[in-house]
Amino acid sequence: MSTTIHDNTTHGEHLEVKSPLFIQQNTSKSSSSTTYYSSYDHVQIQTVEMTKAENAKLFGNAVDWILNAIVLPVLNWTSIPILIFFILMSNFQLIAFEWLFESEGDFFNTVDFDIIATIDKYLMFGLAMPHELLANLYHPFLDVFFAIPYLAHFVYPLAVYPVIVCIFLWKPNRESLKETVIIPTYQMLRRFIPGKSSTNESSLNDDIVSSYTGNSTDSSISPKYQVSNYKLKCYLLSLGVISIIQVTLCFFFPTAPPWFRDNTIKYEEYYEMIGDATLDMPLPVFPLYAPEARFEMVDRLIGYELFAGIYGKGTIKFGSFYSLHVGWTAIITFIELFVVYKQESNVDEESLTRSEKSGKSWTFYQIFMIQYLVWIFLASMYSAHHFMIDGLVAVVLAVIITKLSTMIIKNDSKPKKEN
Repeated sequence: MSTTIHDNTTHGEHLEVKSPLFIQQNTSKSSSSTTYYSSYDHVQIQTVEMTKAENAKLFGNAVDWILNAIVLPVLNWTSIPILIFFILMSNFQLIAFEWLFESEGDFFNTVDFDIIATIDKYLMFGLAMPHELLANLYHPFLDVFFAIPYLAHFVYPLAVYPVIVCIFLWKPNRESLKETVIIPTYQMLRRFIPGKSSTNESSLNDDIVSSYTGNSTDSSISPKYQVSNYKLKCYLLSLGVISIIQVTLCFFFPTAPPWFRDNTIKYEEYYEMIGDATLDMPLPVFPLYAPEARFEMVDRLIGYELFAGIYGKGTIKFGSFYSLHVGWTAIITFIELFVVYKQESNVDEESLTRSEKSGKSWTFYQIFMIQYLVWIFLASMYSAHHFMIDGLVAVVLAVIITKLSTMIIKNDSKPKKEN
């Protein structure tokens, strides 16, 4: 529908527009005419009148969210254990070979070859150990299948999960970001696009924008969610504690992984069979495992030393007990099971543990993490990197550590209730 609008600044000129109108009565004494403006003019006026304070408030909301959701949790004391772990791991050989022991040979003499393997045999009622049984299932597809979680070992627990899941997808953070930054930004940008909404909708959108930029006339409108780093803190603390315990065991109770133990046994059996004659003979060539263990098959399959580059340069050679591949994944799994977000009627949102949460079904991600935990557990044995007991102990410790972490940090991120 086309409407003719009278322009009171240039007499006699008419303008054809296709937008709703609003009316402003001219109250000056020299004229009693009524002036018509289009909603497009109204949007232009609003855009021009948008103050720098509004933009500054929106920018401040974004900075405040980043500071509270990302920077402060990382600088919190809960990050200290994982930092200590990486310092110890990167300097492992210096500490072990020069400080704790006189030489690498002295350290090697303390490496356990029997205790962990004996426990594994006992758990299997004297039968073959699980990694030996899985080795009989060799197939190139299984090599690739079980190599996938091992490749994601550092990227997923140290980058993807804490940043994506614990920060951006954690409900209070996600909703707070949407309320204080995303929605106001979107609505403010709409002011520059004419004809996208009706006058009533535009008025409503302005109220939403104003409520988040601090210029609302309705004081009852305020962001519903507050940034919470409860989940991230619980995760960082749990990850650090389980890692420090493991690297400490590597110093004082180093254990040979299955692939190294199997190699050693083959040579020992050969020496016992041949006797002293081996001193004048070249070493035999056995089908032995390399440091990348069974994932050596994957390197051969793709024609690139991927796992050889990862495990061949590792600083800790005798850290089979217990498995951090399983332990880190178990920490993520139990964080997802224990740390949930619940909305009670007539109260603010609160972070609660699963034991306090009733009547709720499993989420897709929780089910996925349980399956992923089983996947990497089997991969640790199939690859001959770990015994079964290595994974079992890691899971039990993860349950205990995660539960304690949720109890220690429970009050750190509770939203403030308004009176």
